[in-house]
Formats: sequence, structure tokens, C-alpha cells
Amino acid sequence: AYITAFYTAGKKNGYKNMFDFSKLEQKINVLFETEYRDPLLSNDHLRNGMDYLKKEDYYNALDEFYIAVSEDDNAINNYYVGHCCLKTEDYMTAASYLTTAIELDSEFSEAYRDRGIAKYFQGYYDEAQKDLYFATELNTDDPETYYYMALCYEAQSQYEVALQTIENALNFEKDEIDYWYKAGYL
Repeated sequence: AYITAFYTAGKKNGYKNMFDFSKLEQKINVLFETEYRDPLLSNDHLRNGMDYLKKEDYYNALDEFYIAVSEDDNAINNYYVGHCCLKTEDYMTAASYLTTAIELDSEFSEAYRDRGIAKYFQGYYDEAQKDLYFATELNTDDPETYYYMALCYEAQSQYEVALQTIENALNFEKDEIDYWYKAGYL
């Protein structure tokens, strides 16, 4: 069905025969190379950084991700630099790289979440809430986002809203002791 539709729609592009697979194959290869390329397959430093990240070796991961960004300045590479900076408590640098990731991909929910967390730790609660809220709009079932949003509300003495927000986190992650502690505290 796909080949027939491709041929029917593509007559004006030089298709004379629905069994002309050579042109179809060329189109599919071009699509695969441009749209569906996996960044991990093409960037050794990104792959190495991911390996370090799995081991929670954030400093070595950060070194690899910096090289990855210098080779290919895309949203994924910027996100991982920002994520590692967040993990190493360099919140200002984290926010900068995460902002770049968001500029390159406006629907990158993890980048919004991590930037919100970085802003929370810097004391910018309103800005953090905006980023965290937008992250929940993009990904409604991320408990960590709700947890940090609750911390922002708590820091602004909005305890009832904070409690409701932490209860959202508990709906998605019932085994997280920090969420239960925060709910009980609130």
C-alpha cells in the first residue's frame, strides 16, 4: 500500500512504473539519513558520555559531552552537558546549556525539567515553576518534575498547592521515600 501510494503521488517526480524500486530506495535512504539518524550511532563522544552517565561518573561524562557539543551543536548534546552540570551542582552553566537545548528543540521536556531544577537551586522559584509547568505539559507523567514544582511552591509558602503537586508525583512514583516525606511534612 505504501509503495502504491508513493508511486501514485510521485508520478510527477519521474515515476513511470510502480515497481521502480530504485527511486523509492533512494528516497527512503535520504529520509533515513536526514530524519531518522540516531545521534548515538554517529557520535563516539556522545556514546562514551552516556556510558559514563550510566555509571554516575558525571565529570568524565561532562568531558565527553563537551567534545560532542563542539563537534555537533544540537539539542541532545547541549542537554547532556546541562544535565551533567546540574548533577555536579554547576547550576548557572547547566541553565545556559539547557536553554540552548530548548532553543534547538522547543519540545524537549527533560531540558525544561532540568532547567527548572537548576533555577530552583539558584532561588529563581517563579522561573523554575514556569519551566517545570511546561515540562508537565510536554510529559505529564514525570514524578521528578512534580516534586521540584512542589519544592518551588513550598519555598514560596504556598503549602496547599505544594501538597497537591507532591501528591501528583506520588501518583506516578509510589515507592519514592522523599516524596512521601515531603507530603507528610507539608
